[in-house]
Amino acid sequence: MADSRPSSFVFFCVFVVCFSNLYLFAQSLDLSCIEVKKEYLELGFKDENSVPISPISGDHLQVCPRGSTCCTSDMESKLKSLSMKHYENVENEAFKFIRSTFVSRTKKFDDFFTELLDNAKDDLHEMFVRTYGLLYQQNSEVFSDLFRDLKLYYKGNNMNLVNILNNFFKSLLQRMFQLLNGQYQFEQEYLNCVTKHMDELKPFGDVPQKLKLQVKRAFIAARTFVQGLAIGRDVILSMERIKPTEACTLGMTRMMSCPLCRGLTRTKPCNNYCLNTMKGCLAHHSELNMVWNEYIEALKMVAQRLEGPFNIETVVDPIDVKISEAIMNFQEDAGEVTERIFKGCGDPRKDSSYRYKRQSASNYDEYAYGKEFISYTRNGGGSNERPATAAGTNLDRLVKDIKDKVEEARNFWVQLPYYICNGDIAAQPGEDDDCWNGQDRAKYVAEVQKDGRIYQLNNPEVTVDVQEDNGIISVQINNLKLITTKLHNAYHGVDVEWNVPPLGRDIVGSGDDLDASGDGNKGGRIVASGDRDNDNYDTGYDDDDYSGGSGSGDDFDDEDRYPYKPGRPDNYNPPQTARPHKPKPTDSDIEFQNPNNPNYNIHNDRNRNEDSGGSSTIHLSTSALLTMFVLYVVRRLVL
Repeated sequence: MADSRPSSFVFFCVFVVCFSNLYLFAQSLDLSCIEVKKEYLELGFKDENSVPISPISGDHLQVCPRGSTCCTSDMESKLKSLSMKHYENVENEAFKFIRSTFVSRTKKFDDFFTELLDNAKDDLHEMFVRTYGLLYQQNSEVFSDLFRDLKLYYKGNNMNLVNILNNFFKSLLQRMFQLLNGQYQFEQEYLNCVTKHMDELKPFGDVPQKLKLQVKRAFIAARTFVQGLAIGRDVILSMERIKPTEACTLGMTRMMSCPLCRGLTRTKPCNNYCLNTMKGCLAHHSELNMVWNEYIEALKMVAQRLEGPFNIETVVDPIDVKISEAIMNFQEDAGEVTERIFKGCGDPRKDSSYRYKRQSASNYDEYAYGKEFISYTRNGGGSNERPATAAGTNLDRLVKDIKDKVEEARNFWVQLPYYICNGDIAAQPGEDDDCWNGQDRAKYVAEVQKDGRIYQLNNPEVTVDVQEDNGIISVQINNLKLITTKLHNAYHGVDVEWNVPPLGRDIVGSGDDLDASGDGNKGGRIVASGDRDNDNYDTGYDDDDYSGGSGSGDDFDDEDRYPYKPGRPDNYNPPQTARPHKPKPTDSDIEFQNPNNPNYNIHNDRNRNEDSGGSSTIHLSTSALLTMFVLYVVRRLVL
């Protein structure tokens, strides 16, 4: 019985040793980079044989932490390129709302105002054809020229609004004066004398003065407003063309791709780590924030004018009735006006062919003093026929929508890092212990840098030259300052000159729903195939650049599919001081994340012991020591 105890104990020890080795062998299969290979292939890379079967020394790595790794030099290089695409994708996703807002609202306002002018022109034509018939049709170019010049002014041509209206009323006076005095023959010099004394004669009453004031204020505000929207749109599109620096590319590679080399296929970057990386990558973007906010405020100020005293709808929509009133004023005082003109300019020469013309032409008096005309203008007849809106909306609704949307874009350039990092690419704020910190899966201890380029001097993740300006951003800052000044002038009713080509085609942009995200919008995942087409970023902004969407924008809800979420947490307080840069751990301090480590499970990162810590160890060495110890005990018992 005594002899059986050592035998049983020996059997038990041998069983423990065998079981331990089998367990460790099974665990070592997880260490064989199988999951890394699987993830690598899912990213779109086809060279599966390039992934090591088991971890190798990482001395060859240039970006990722060295030590044991599942990445070769070729894999690291390809992952670096993939990181650039990842950066473009997350930036594109962050820009989607603001880009869609400014592109669609610029187009919507332009469509609205253009259609409003066209409707007013059509309404005047319809009214005057019914009222004056052939006489109007024979002189309709006077009115067509007015609407043509107003539209050219709105589109950005440097034309004087007062001169446009003065020329219109001069032409109208000359035509009506000739029609009323068809028995005379007038030379151009005589007609010039007729219009020379318009301010004294006031043949149209006070309508021209009132209309000039109203049109000037409304058109200045409307033109500057749509130009302002277009400038904001172009600033956004230009900012999207900025390529990441080499330092940013390296930082994105460490953040997004290096976890794979360490075997962490499901671990996301720590939120604060992501913030520092993106603040370094977008350091120059933040320089735009102050002038951008001033621009947004100026845009809203002009919008308020459009809702109140500079309301273009109340000026343009009834312009036909106001011109009709001017004509009626002239008709009522035609005798007195004609007498004063004859007295001041001299008696004109009789037209010998007047009798023949009179017989072959329509009777002017029949139309000039027709009751239909008086009833139509004075009593508002036909007003129900005029559309109350243009482009499927009305001014109040349109301007309110634009004000609300542009307000959401305030502080956009400093909130970009927060928007990006609070999305799908990083762990959520507060999940500090189960995330990639750039070296290992552990808490990120570096301090988050403050907003702004100057505060990235000691950014621990991305090297930023805080003294160097970005050329594209400097141009956009200047553009925003210029348009802000013009918006302030328009707010005060001061005419604004444009030293740029008329916006014309450029102003219309695209449909409301933009699709420029390529293959990277499926859960924030980037694959190696389907490279982003940058052709449109190297040329002008043709309409085709934004033809991906089909939304009309009539209901102003296109952006609801891509809601802008300022990424900064409500309770987040940026640190007041920048933490000096700490050197990264040396290669000898970094060890491969062993799947056998209780801190890591390659199949489910979150199923682990939260209280365990420290660096991983190689379990095969532990197994060897255990085996030696058991054999030593067995040997002592047997002997």
